[in-house]
Amino acid sequence: MNCLRRCLVQQRLLSRRNLNTKLHIGVTKKSGELTAHSWLSYQGIVINDSADVVERYTELQAASDSQIQVMLK
Repeated sequence: MNCLRRCLVQQRLLSRRNLNTKLHIGVTKKSGELTAHSWLSYQGIVINDSADVVERYTELQAASDSQIQVMLK
């Protein structure tokens, strides 16, 4: 949860300087349990974490409206 708080604060501070960042949330399985991590990117570059940490996680993707309709059928 600390990484999410850190990202939200950093994103807010950067947006005040007109830097639009993207929040990423990823998951991985460790010792049979899911763990999550978050990080920020700016223009496709990770800005508040290292690449080796980020690549350990599978990023969650938002479902499109059409994907949601298929799941609901």
